[in-house]
This record gives sequence, structure tokens and C-alpha cells, in this order.
Amino acid sequence: MNNNLEIVLQKIIVTTRGDKTVKQRFLQRLKQGNLLKADNEKSHYCVFFLPYSSKAKKIFLVHHKKADKWIPPGGHIEKGELPTNTLTRELQEELGYTLNKQNMPKPFLLTRVFINNSFPCNEHLDIWYAVETPTDAFVVDPSEFYDTRWVSFDEAEKLSADKNTLNALKIFSNLQG
Repeated sequence: MNNNLEIVLQKIIVTTRGDKTVKQRFLQRLKQGNLLKADNEKSHYCVFFLPYSSKAKKIFLVHHKKADKWIPPGGHIEKGELPTNTLTRELQEELGYTLNKQNMPKPFLLTRVFINNSFPCNEHLDIWYAVETPTDAFVVDPSEFYDTRWVSFDEAEKLSADKNTLNALKIFSNLQG
């Protein structure tokens, strides 16, 4: 499965938006191997997903306990998973939402996060997805979040001080027209 993960990541890196230096770092880490947290606690690949409702013109953000920031939900890619498996699992675990596999989104952004705290993680290489959902579909797991809410794009920009989240909101908004 690790070989499949490397093939999928290579395709994502080549076809997804992202700063040139971020893409270079994604490729460099891909060559180094040990891409998952289980293999390398300091630097590993993760998935973020931006739940949105085109009908309500809102996105869903969480006040994440570990990050202590308003960001979209997400999580680490685990052994035996491809990024879409992580997306599906994390949506179910964190929001109680089952993703319709026929409507599997494509990643739209790559970002890199340096983590300066007491956790073993120092770097996340994040693959971003946007997932259209109804606004009443979630059963949130409160163990990871202080708070959650549906907000407009303007509200999200005011609420989140996270540069990668703000970048993702800008790019996603531009993709929506």
C-alpha cells in the first residue's frame, strides 16, 4: 500500500495548486520515505477538508484543541490509507458524516505547516479537499474541538488567523467563481 500511496501523492503534487517551494518540499519528503506519522512523528502527510454548503454560502470551521486555532477539520494519513481514505475516515470520526464515494472531491491545495509546541510533530504536509455537505449533517466529536460553526467566507477570514486556512479560503473562493 505504501507504493500506492507514493504513486497517488506524486499525482496529487503534480496536479494540485501550491506554492513552488511547498511542492518541492512535498516531493523531497516523498523521496525520503516514511511519510506517515507512525513512521516519522516529526514530519508527515496529513489531510484537511473544508466542508462547505453552496446553498447556504457557508463553510464549516472548528476551534481545534491541539492547534488552538479556528481551522477546517483534518487528520493524519494512517498506515494502509490513501488520502481519500483519510478524508472519508476523518469526516466520519470528527463530524459523523459519511461521504458519498461517487462524489469524491479532488484535492485543490498543498500547504506546509511548521509546528512549534510540545508535540513530537514539527511539520505537516497538508493536502486540502473541499467537501460539499448539508449544514445540518454533522454530529461533531467534541473531544478534538473547543467549538465548531458554520460561517460565511467573510466571517471565516475574521475568525481564523491561520495563514494556510486563509490561503485555502481564498483559493477555494476563486475556484467557486
